[in-house]
Amino acid sequence: MTNEQKTPAMAIAGALTTGAVLAGGMILTEVIRNQVVAPTRAKTLLDTTVQFTPRGTVILPGTHQAWAPLMGIRTARAVYRLGPLPETTDPTRATGCERAYTRIHGPEEPPGTYGARFYTYQWFSAQEAGLQETYATVPTPFGAAPAKLWRAPQAPMHDTWIIGVHGRSSIHESLLRMAMIGCGRGFPFMAMSYRNDHVGGPHTDGVSRMGTTEWEDLDWAIRYAQQHGAKRIILAGASQGASLVSFWLAQAATNPDRLVSDPSSVIGAIYDCPLVRGSGALRAAIHDSGVPTGLDKLVASAASGWMGVRGPRKVVTVDHLPFLKTVELPLLVFIGMKDTMIRPDAALALTNLPHVTALVNDHAEHVEVYNEDEDGYTEVMAAWLQKLTEPLPPKVPSAAATAQPPRPVDDDPSLEFAHFQTEQIVSGEDA
Repeated sequence: MTNEQKTPAMAIAGALTTGAVLAGGMILTEVIRNQVVAPTRAKTLLDTTVQFTPRGTVILPGTHQAWAPLMGIRTARAVYRLGPLPETTDPTRATGCERAYTRIHGPEEPPGTYGARFYTYQWFSAQEAGLQETYATVPTPFGAAPAKLWRAPQAPMHDTWIIGVHGRSSIHESLLRMAMIGCGRGFPFMAMSYRNDHVGGPHTDGVSRMGTTEWEDLDWAIRYAQQHGAKRIILAGASQGASLVSFWLAQAATNPDRLVSDPSSVIGAIYDCPLVRGSGALRAAIHDSGVPTGLDKLVASAASGWMGVRGPRKVVTVDHLPFLKTVELPLLVFIGMKDTMIRPDAALALTNLPHVTALVNDHAEHVEVYNEDEDGYTEVMAAWLQKLTEPLPPKVPSAAATAQPPRPVDDDPSLEFAHFQTEQIVSGEDA
């Protein structure tokens, strides 16, 4: 068709299409730069609204998170921990609910309607969680990487350590839920930093590569633990942190000469809503950018192609699933079926493997299995650790027993036990 044969309507449609493509390209560029490649320190997108009442309660919208037994909310100025669920519940979670709250950080909001975001973390300091905290510095070729070392009160330094790796745009304290369980068994828990993680890790170019290079920082953290008395090590990764763990495990299996640590001391790994495929990172970025529901798949498809040509291709092509299906290392995996940040499909594909124990929750959003089923999460992880580390270490006071009441701090930093086959834990067989 020649230009002369084009109708005005076709010309207008073509111009609109071109404009949409250009606008889409600009959106994708901003999404990838700000959320995938160089994420900011914390997610500040206020993606819902809540109403604070004169009764000292807050009215929440009808979402799965509003009905999570353990949950917080964040406004532009403050962070709150939500109180108990109302006596009358909605199994569909389609209606809103009214809950009491406790202010954790920032000024109290007067009654009114505010933009807000559901906030997953329950503890904002080791002291609140009933743990002792000391600081460590892990030397790496890329700079000093600060770490936080948590232990139960009066617990001796054990030779089994847990090394935790936080997720994208997250903080060390996001790992306290795992630490409270591990430290309750006497194991020290080291929350490490990695380059460009915006919480103290070495700053190189500001780019997040989803573990394709950052696994080296985990390697140095393992080496540090071994130099300070760790004879057995359990790795624990949340979200993107799990990708760092998977990359390290792959190196240990295929290129052990590249490691500065001794891989033989690593005896297991814990994944909380893990990034198993790189496409999950794109979904996280698109979700954080505010792309309307219904367009996310289109934007994800376009972003994958765009990044494959011009951007950090390794982010898109990350796929740990084939390797994780071959490892014999015991894995514990927590999966939320309502996860809109990282699709659970790839993690679900692990659940039938003999070396994998899994807890899947039908209601949980991203890294919120603990929020939905605190008892189930705790029981499964404690049983898995006991089986993995027998004989048992000396009994120490429970971290939960020494936890302090919530208090304001100057740090910005579950209902159904679904699908888990408890008889497999009792019989000693992995799920």
